[in-house]
Amino acid sequence: MTSRDPAAGGPLRIGIVDDHEVFRLGLRTLLERGGDVVVAWDTGSPHEAWSRAAEEAVDAVLVDVYLGGPVDGLEVSRMLTARDPSLRVVLMSGLVDEERLAAGVRVGAAGFLPKELPASEMIESLLGLIRPAVVPPVRWAARRLGFQDEQGTPLEALSARELEVLAEIRLGRTNREIAARLRVSTSTVNKHVHQVLRKLRVRNRAEAAIIAAELLARPRQF
Repeated sequence: MTSRDPAAGGPLRIGIVDDHEVFRLGLRTLLERGGDVVVAWDTGSPHEAWSRAAEEAVDAVLVDVYLGGPVDGLEVSRMLTARDPSLRVVLMSGLVDEERLAAGVRVGAAGFLPKELPASEMIESLLGLIRPAVVPPVRWAARRLGFQDEQGTPLEALSARELEVLAEIRLGRTNREIAARLRVSTSTVNKHVHQVLRKLRVRNRAEAAIIAAELLARPRQF
């Protein structure tokens, strides 16, 4: 069975893969509270997730990066999206390991949500990642698409080189890989990455990558 069309009407139907049962229960309660999301199934087992996703179509699957076993969230993402490229897999984590999150892009993940997001922002961000035509991908990303913060104050523009670096971050490449592609030193790339994060006012590469997906798809908004 293939995934549902994310643009379909009605509540967003999702599956949850996380090895902490208490967290899954809390997340289910949080997401279903407003009526915009229905949790079709949840599991702590990657193998059960594989079966459930095939048996019951969903719009998206939320997957914890660290599943506490031989199969991690990145492998689950790769498996699910390889079988159904239209399925939106969103990674979650309480610990931001930038290299692993960057690798999520390469295995087909649609985005990343920090577990510490406030309830309202978690739902809005999830809806935006799955149905971008309806809601911006994440609240803090949406505020920055026009290079303005929430008060309308213009943000610093990225230079041409910084835009190149941002594009590489979006693809999940490490600083060393970016340096090789741009034919500059790794220390130079480190400086550019620092400037990109500072100007976008984000905490890490994972957040910058999510913003990049929108910024680089809409060059007229720079």
